[in-house]
Order: sequence, then structure tokens, then C-alpha cells
Amino acid sequence: MSNLLSSVFLFLAFTCVFTSCKKDTGAVLDENGDTAGLVGTWQLTQRECLCPRTVPNELVKFTDTGFIFLTDGQPSAYGTYSVAPAGVGAGGQDTPPVLQLTYANIPSTIRKAAIITLTSNSLVLDFGIAFDAPRDTYKRLQ
Repeated sequence: MSNLLSSVFLFLAFTCVFTSCKKDTGAVLDENGDTAGLVGTWQLTQRECLCPRTVPNELVKFTDTGFIFLTDGQPSAYGTYSVAPAGVGAGGQDTPPVLQLTYANIPSTIRKAAIITLTSNSLVLDFGIAFDAPRDTYKRLQ
């Protein structure tokens, strides 16, 4: 019985190790360091935080170097951005790419967001969910 349990445990351990893959986050930076995956218009579809349950009518448009947030069709924030590629953090843990937003209309404001998911149709930005800052999910419109 002990051998059977050991065998089952080993089988499960190997299965987890060899079949668990990192979630494909899509290409945030291409081989030239360009942020082509972000460029486009994104509609906010979900906001996770300790905040009102309603999702604001928000779009974000990314160009090659700039961004603009639109709330109810009106500009609410804009500026430039950069992306730090994924890497390895303290303790050898993988870190996601980080989007740094430098606001032009809000003096001295820089926000950073971990890019949790970036695919052709989905963008998830985590501004610090562990500290009650929002985690926003967007779908691509263009």
C-alpha cells in the first residue's frame, strides 16, 4: 500500500511539473523592444478592488509611445509609457512585464502596473491588487 501511495504521489508530482506551463501572456515586447502588442484601443470590462461594483465606461488607447484614458468618451488621463520586460525577481521568482505610465496631465504622477495578460484580445493590468489598487481587465476593440 505504501509503494502504491508513493507511486501515485510521484506520478502526480511529475505530471504537475511537466505539464504545468506558464500562462501565455502574449508578446509585450517584440525582438526589437517595441510594444506592438499594446498598441490599439481597449475597453474596460472588469475592475477588481474594494470599490463600487459598477465598471466605469472607460477606454484606453495606446500608440507606440503614448496613452490616453477616456471615461464616458472624455479624456481623463494621458501621457507616455514604457514597458520593462519580464524578468526574475527576488527569490528566483518570475516577474511579469511592468507597464510604467507617466501622466502628462497630472504633475509628478507615475503609475506602474504589472501586465498579467496580454493577448490579441485581452489585457489585464494589475496596479497593486494586494494593496487595494485595481486590477483592470480590458478587451481589444481595435
